[in-house]
Formats: sequence, C-alpha cells, structure tokens
Amino acid sequence: MRMIVKTLLAALAATLLATGCDQIVPLPTRMDAFVNSVERNAAEYSQEDWETANAKFTRLCDEFKEKKDSLTGEQIKQFRAAVRKYNTIVLQSGIDSINSAFGEIGKGISGAIEDIGSFLDGLGGSDKKE
Repeated sequence: MRMIVKTLLAALAATLLATGCDQIVPLPTRMDAFVNSVERNAAEYSQEDWETANAKFTRLCDEFKEKKDSLTGEQIKQFRAAVRKYNTIVLQSGIDSINSAFGEIGKGISGAIEDIGSFLDGLGGSDKKE
C-alpha cells in the first residue's frame, strides 16, 4: 500500500513539475507579479533585460488572447490594468533614457558653446586698441 501511495505522489509531483506552476497560478496574477518585478528593477535594466521582459510580456498577452473566454470579468480587468501599468513603466523608462541621452548631449553642446565663446573672445582680443 505504501508503495502505491509513494508512486502516486511521485507521479503527481512529476506532473506538476512537467506542467509548471504557470498552469496553477491564474494568468492575471502571473501578469501582476511580472509587472511588479519589472517595476522594481526597471531602473537597472539593460537593453537585453528589456528585450527579455518584452518577450515575456508578449507571451503573457498571447496566452491572454487564447484564454480570455475562460476568464472572469474581474480577471480580465486585472490583466488589462497590469498591461497598462507595464506600458507606463516602459514609457517612463524610455523617457528617462531620452532625458539621460539629451542630458549628455546638452553637456556636450554647453562645452562646445563655451569653446566657441573662448575662441571668439580670443579673436576679439586682437582687435583691441591700446
């Protein structure tokens, strides 16, 4: 009897491992957890991290399209709220990157303007009457 119980438990464990936890945790909950993780780590994300995150986001959205009819209205609202939050995080990250890039460009422009000003001051200095 014990051998049968052990065998059944082993089979159950193998089945759960094979199907993964994704099938146990509801899709909207998985999307929320994913988006919250991205939100916590977005400031440190590299281009490769964003590509990985966007690929996972796309997989979750594809799964949503497949399973939408089996979800409750509340689950659909929860999923869509997570999608909006993710899009906001991506947009904000892009804005931060642009601001950072323009900040560097602005420093370069500022330095170039100072150099031009010094050059012009030097030209003007030779025209001074003594």
